[in-house]
Amino acid sequence: MESGMLIMGVVLTALLITPFVFFRDGSRKSRTKNLLNNLVDMARTENCAVTRSEVWNDAAIGINDETQTLFYVRGQEPAVIRTLVHLKDIKQSRVSVVSRTVERKSDSQKIIEKISLVLEHKSNARPDVILPFYDADSDGLSLAGELQLAEKWVRAIGR
Repeated sequence: MESGMLIMGVVLTALLITPFVFFRDGSRKSRTKNLLNNLVDMARTENCAVTRSEVWNDAAIGINDETQTLFYVRGQEPAVIRTLVHLKDIKQSRVSVVSRTVERKSDSQKIIEKISLVLEHKSNARPDVILPFYDADSDGLSLAGELQLAEKWVRAIGR
Protein backbone atom coordinates (compact mmCIF):
# COMPACT_ATOMS: atom_id res chain seq x y z
CA MET A 1 0.00 0.00 0.00
CA GLU A 2 2.79 2.44 0.88
CA SER A 3 4.70 1.82 -2.34
CA GLY A 4 1.51 2.45 -4.33
CA MET A 5 1.03 5.80 -2.59
CA LEU A 6 4.68 6.67 -3.22
CA ILE A 7 4.37 5.90 -6.92
CA MET A 8 1.12 7.87 -7.11
CA GLY A 9 2.81 10.85 -5.40
CA VAL A 10 5.75 10.78 -7.82
CA VAL A 11 3.44 10.59 -10.85
CA LEU A 12 1.27 13.46 -9.64
CA THR A 13 4.31 15.61 -8.88
CA ALA A 14 5.71 14.93 -12.36
CA LEU A 15 2.37 15.85 -13.94
CA LEU A 16 2.24 19.12 -12.02
CA ILE A 17 5.84 20.15 -12.76
CA THR A 18 5.98 19.23 -16.47
CA PRO A 19 3.95 22.22 -17.80
CA PHE A 20 6.16 24.68 -15.92
CA VAL A 21 9.33 23.16 -17.40
CA PHE A 22 7.98 23.32 -20.94
CA PHE A 23 6.66 26.86 -20.46
CA ARG A 24 10.03 28.08 -19.15
CA ASP A 25 11.94 26.51 -22.05
CA GLY A 26 9.48 27.90 -24.58
CA SER A 27 9.80 31.36 -23.06
CA ARG A 28 13.61 31.22 -23.23
CA LYS A 29 13.54 30.08 -26.87
CA SER A 30 11.11 32.85 -27.77
CA ARG A 31 13.29 35.47 -26.05
CA THR A 32 16.41 34.18 -27.82
CA LYS A 33 14.61 34.21 -31.18
CA ASN A 34 13.43 37.81 -30.62
CA LEU A 35 16.94 38.97 -29.74
CA LEU A 36 18.44 37.27 -32.81
CA ASN A 37 15.70 38.73 -35.01
CA ASN A 38 16.58 42.20 -33.72
CA LEU A 39 20.25 41.63 -34.65
CA VAL A 40 19.28 40.43 -38.14
CA ASP A 41 17.00 43.45 -38.64
CA MET A 42 19.78 45.82 -37.60
CA ALA A 43 22.18 44.14 -40.02
CA ARG A 44 19.63 44.37 -42.83
CA THR A 45 19.40 48.14 -42.37
CA GLU A 46 23.18 48.24 -42.92
CA ASN A 47 22.88 45.98 -46.01
CA CYS A 48 24.85 43.17 -44.42
CA ALA A 49 24.35 40.00 -42.39
CA VAL A 50 25.38 38.88 -38.92
CA THR A 51 28.31 36.47 -39.34
CA ARG A 52 28.87 35.68 -35.63
CA SER A 53 26.54 36.18 -32.70
CA GLU A 54 25.98 35.32 -29.05
CA VAL A 55 22.88 35.44 -26.84
CA TRP A 56 22.89 35.52 -23.02
CA ASN A 57 20.52 36.67 -20.26
CA ASP A 58 18.44 39.33 -21.97
CA ALA A 59 21.03 40.52 -24.50
CA ALA A 60 22.63 39.59 -27.81
CA ILE A 61 25.71 40.73 -29.71
CA GLY A 62 26.69 40.10 -33.30
CA ILE A 63 29.26 41.17 -35.83
CA ASN A 64 29.68 41.33 -39.57
CA ASP A 65 33.34 40.54 -40.18
CA GLU A 66 33.35 41.95 -43.71
CA THR A 67 31.96 45.40 -42.93
CA GLN A 68 33.39 45.46 -39.37
CA THR A 69 30.00 46.39 -37.93
CA LEU A 70 28.99 45.39 -34.40
CA PHE A 71 25.33 44.95 -33.40
CA TYR A 72 24.09 44.86 -29.80
CA VAL A 73 20.57 44.36 -28.45
CA ARG A 74 19.41 44.30 -24.83
CA GLY A 75 15.90 43.91 -23.44
CA GLN A 76 12.54 42.95 -24.84
CA GLU A 77 9.78 44.94 -26.50
CA PRO A 78 8.85 47.69 -25.83
CA ALA A 79 12.07 48.59 -23.95
CA VAL A 80 14.68 47.29 -26.40
CA ILE A 81 18.07 49.00 -26.53
CA ARG A 82 19.77 48.67 -29.92
CA THR A 83 23.34 49.77 -30.53
CA LEU A 84 25.22 49.73 -33.82
CA VAL A 85 28.97 50.40 -33.89
CA HIS A 86 31.23 50.77 -36.92
CA LEU A 87 34.45 49.21 -35.66
CA LYS A 88 36.63 51.20 -38.08
CA ASP A 89 35.84 54.21 -35.84
CA ILE A 90 36.97 52.38 -32.68
CA LYS A 91 40.49 52.81 -31.31
CA GLN A 92 40.36 50.29 -28.48
CA SER A 93 38.04 47.82 -26.78
CA ARG A 94 38.26 46.59 -23.20
CA VAL A 95 36.24 44.92 -20.48
CA SER A 96 35.13 47.05 -17.55
CA VAL A 97 34.33 45.35 -14.24
CA VAL A 98 32.67 47.23 -11.39
CA SER A 99 32.91 45.42 -8.08
CA ARG A 100 32.87 45.99 -4.37
CA THR A 101 34.45 44.18 -1.46
CA VAL A 102 32.38 43.03 1.47
CA GLU A 103 34.32 42.62 4.71
CA ARG A 104 33.28 39.87 7.09
CA LYS A 105 34.69 38.75 10.43
CA SER A 106 36.90 36.04 9.00
CA ASP A 107 37.48 37.15 5.40
CA SER A 108 36.44 39.49 2.62
CA GLN A 109 34.49 38.76 -0.53
CA LYS A 110 34.60 40.54 -3.88
CA ILE A 111 31.15 41.03 -5.44
CA ILE A 112 30.90 41.92 -9.12
CA GLU A 113 28.13 44.41 -9.78
CA LYS A 114 28.61 45.21 -13.49
CA ILE A 115 30.52 43.90 -16.50
CA SER A 116 30.61 45.98 -19.66
CA LEU A 117 32.36 46.00 -23.00
CA VAL A 118 33.78 49.50 -23.52
CA LEU A 119 34.57 50.72 -27.04
CA GLU A 120 36.72 53.85 -27.22
CA HIS A 121 36.30 56.03 -30.32
CA LYS A 122 39.31 57.25 -32.28
CA SER A 123 37.90 60.75 -31.95
CA ASN A 124 38.02 62.10 -28.40
CA ALA A 125 35.00 64.24 -29.22
CA ARG A 126 32.77 61.16 -29.31
CA PRO A 127 31.87 59.36 -26.07
CA ASP A 128 32.82 55.75 -25.41
CA VAL A 129 30.24 53.11 -26.30
CA ILE A 130 29.38 51.02 -23.24
CA LEU A 131 27.69 47.67 -23.86
CA PRO A 132 26.45 46.04 -20.62
CA PHE A 133 27.07 42.29 -20.35
CA TYR A 134 26.03 41.89 -16.71
CA ASP A 135 24.26 44.07 -14.18
CA ALA A 136 23.50 42.58 -10.76
CA ASP A 137 20.41 44.78 -10.45
CA SER A 138 18.70 43.32 -13.54
CA ASP A 139 20.47 40.01 -14.26
CA GLY A 140 20.36 38.44 -10.81
CA LEU A 141 23.10 37.85 -8.31
CA SER A 142 25.02 35.02 -9.96
CA LEU A 143 27.30 35.27 -12.95
CA ALA A 144 26.93 32.76 -15.76
CA GLY A 145 30.08 33.30 -17.83
CA GLU A 146 29.49 36.97 -18.71
CA LEU A 147 33.08 37.98 -17.90
CA GLN A 148 34.50 35.30 -20.21
CA LEU A 149 31.96 36.26 -22.86
CA ALA A 150 32.97 39.94 -22.72
CA GLU A 151 36.66 38.97 -22.97
CA LYS A 152 35.85 36.75 -25.96
CA TRP A 153 34.23 39.69 -27.74
CA VAL A 154 37.19 41.97 -27.01
CA ARG A 155 39.33 39.40 -28.83
CA ALA A 156 36.75 39.12 -31.64
CA ILE A 157 36.76 42.88 -32.13
CA GLY A 158 40.55 42.83 -32.25
CA ARG A 159 41.21 46.34 -30.99
